[in-house]
Amino acid sequence: MVPTTQKSEEAVSTKDKLKRDRLNGESVNHQPSVVKPSTSQSAKVKPSNLKPSTPQSANVKPLNPKPSNLKPSNVRPSGIEASILVPIQWQATLLRPVNFQTSIFDSIVIQPRIFGSPTFSRSVFYPTPLNRTTQPTSLLQPTLLQPQPPQIVNLQTSLIQPREVKPGNLQAANLQPSLIQPAVLKPENLQAANLQASLIQPAALRPSNRQAFNPQQFAQIIPQNSPPSTSSPTNSGETPANPPTFPPSSTQQQTQENPETINPIAPDTTQNTETPSPSTPPSPTISPSSSETIAVEQIEVIGSTILDQDELNPILQPLEGRTVTLEELRGVADAISQLYLDRGFITSRAVLVEPISSGVVKVQVIEGSLQEIQVEGTRRLNPNYVRSRIRLGAKVPLNTAALEDQLRLLRIDPLFENVEASLRAGTELGQSILVVRVSEADPFDGSVGIDNYSPPSVGSERMTGNVSYRNLTGLGDQISLGYNRTTVGGAETWDLSYLIPINAKNGTIQLRASRNRNEVIVEEFRELDIRGESELYEINYRQPFIRTPREELALSLGFTFQDGQTFTFAGPTPFGIGPDEEGVSRTSVFKFGQDYTRRDVSGAWAFRSLFSFGTGLFNATENSESEIDENAPDGQFISWLAQIQRVQVLNPDNFLIIQADLQLGLDGLLPAQQFVIGGGQSVRGYRQNVRAGDNGFRISIEDRITLERDEAGVATFLLAPFLDVGYVWNRGNNPNLLQDKTFIAGLGLGLLWEPVPNLNLRLDYGLPLVELDDRGTNAQDEGFYFSVNYNF
Repeated sequence: MVPTTQKSEEAVSTKDKLKRDRLNGESVNHQPSVVKPSTSQSAKVKPSNLKPSTPQSANVKPLNPKPSNLKPSNVRPSGIEASILVPIQWQATLLRPVNFQTSIFDSIVIQPRIFGSPTFSRSVFYPTPLNRTTQPTSLLQPTLLQPQPPQIVNLQTSLIQPREVKPGNLQAANLQPSLIQPAVLKPENLQAANLQASLIQPAALRPSNRQAFNPQQFAQIIPQNSPPSTSSPTNSGETPANPPTFPPSSTQQQTQENPETINPIAPDTTQNTETPSPSTPPSPTISPSSSETIAVEQIEVIGSTILDQDELNPILQPLEGRTVTLEELRGVADAISQLYLDRGFITSRAVLVEPISSGVVKVQVIEGSLQEIQVEGTRRLNPNYVRSRIRLGAKVPLNTAALEDQLRLLRIDPLFENVEASLRAGTELGQSILVVRVSEADPFDGSVGIDNYSPPSVGSERMTGNVSYRNLTGLGDQISLGYNRTTVGGAETWDLSYLIPINAKNGTIQLRASRNRNEVIVEEFRELDIRGESELYEINYRQPFIRTPREELALSLGFTFQDGQTFTFAGPTPFGIGPDEEGVSRTSVFKFGQDYTRRDVSGAWAFRSLFSFGTGLFNATENSESEIDENAPDGQFISWLAQIQRVQVLNPDNFLIIQADLQLGLDGLLPAQQFVIGGGQSVRGYRQNVRAGDNGFRISIEDRITLERDEAGVATFLLAPFLDVGYVWNRGNNPNLLQDKTFIAGLGLGLLWEPVPNLNLRLDYGLPLVELDDRGTNAQDEGFYFSVNYNF
């Protein structure tokens, strides 16, 4: 090894030749855009060590030449030398990581923390159904999020994904099932009534029927031949009321402020009319006449699991210690039934226990329950998938609000086109049978697109595609394949993932594998044949603990193994300080994530936290005893990524999207773990991944203004003025140098257009507010970004 001298390094400069950028697929876990899976993990490029013994090409200059176009540079040498090359004056900046975006050789293309459970970077829930596919710079696009095909898993999927979420977005860790119907998120629909739209409109819940308890309200949920309530006699020949029915999805968008406007639902003609089983309790018949008085010392309520004595006392105490009429005692039972009814327990009621005599009067509460859940309409899906989820809302006593929540969650499940449900009488008093009718969605899903969201060093224009197949085995699982390639062939990525739900709360396990290849196509460096390869393998478990249509809280735990290597014409070559002498970067990372989403009448919140713990498992890169620098970044590190997003509806045609990301590292990081800013999906006005560091933050504010809607009221043309800012910095002991001006900001305007359903176009122009010395001439450097995506 022949050490380079400071003098030799200063002999060459590439400020005018090389424009710094990042490789294709190199995305950051916190970038609000589609992340490109790449697995390589190379270190920062510092080819101050490449020293051919003889001029290998026209680009290799002999020792000491000083071309007029080369100016001295004060960038310090990397200190890494290739023994097969003889010293020559290649300036370190020529191959600095920032120039090729180490990711070329590093799996920066595959940002580990991004793959970890739900990362909600650039995609945020989108109040209007305009984008059925992920728009590059869009922040929240709930119902329409469509992954950039090649980034199946690290695709920054929105935390709020409505039923329209395409399989490509169902990446285990990233999948954030949206809990609100897309239509409900429309600005004009973000009314409290829409968010709470009842799926059940039983007569008992209508205002006119809530004044006093009426036993006829329960005729629809108890056997037709079961005894009527003692609180009010009924004619034996009276026809039971229609059973409460969960209307189809379309009715979910109706406002519930006036339930009387809901079209009546025909009775379920399949109701059970058989005689109840012998175990059915006999109808309590009260012998005393209504005018007879009874001396009441105490009233005892039996069978209630939800009402405490403090709630019952206002009803019971006025009659205790008095002589009352039978009608007054019936009023007690009716009042208790009304308490249940007011809380949504429409199948529960209270009755007086016979015989009624002076002294202690007993009131029996019959708490409603589900006797059976019948699932109809499934073809390939196991009915237990539906049944197990409904049971989460079918506790005793049966509550319609809890039941409706589970039905709403099923409706937004991408496995279903539609879900309906109805209650019919059971064979036992107080029991009901729930019939759920489902319509399975098409299992195939996919998208194709083209954009310029790739680093110019490997080709800025890229083609993307992805295809998914849901319910592969009948268990609700999904397999997805993604592929992307730059138009000049400088980068290519394959990504395969498999996700399977393991419990009724949508706990999921995801397996993922990705392979990435990159090659620098910048003309000045073609002779060096700089390229990189990487692989990634990941397993992730995500478990929601709170899951309703209004909020979700989930934790995730995963493990990611990445192995990457970089090469030049001379063979395996390390770039920067970090990889070993063969150019290999290897990490084994445990990730612990927490995410929370909350929807309200004027928008939604999304919070995400991810801790990454690099370990020495599986021969991960180790530099603690390195002869070059013991502080060199390696595979053992700790970092934290925090993200927050807010969608705020200003008026029916205008909503605001705000997003902020922050990363802090306790150690110097390899490029694949660093925070990256710049590009159409991060800070617009600059080329993709123009700056990277161990720590950083990014803030983006975008205003969506609807200019045109289609006949269905869906926004099809929008203006999107925006402001993006970002800043990165390194740990003090990181030997790799940062470029000048690590704070950048851009101001601009975006256009979003959906000319036909499923075809989404976006064009952005960003004006840089901070001028960089290494600004290039690519369209990205001029601030222009485009994306065309079609979902099928």
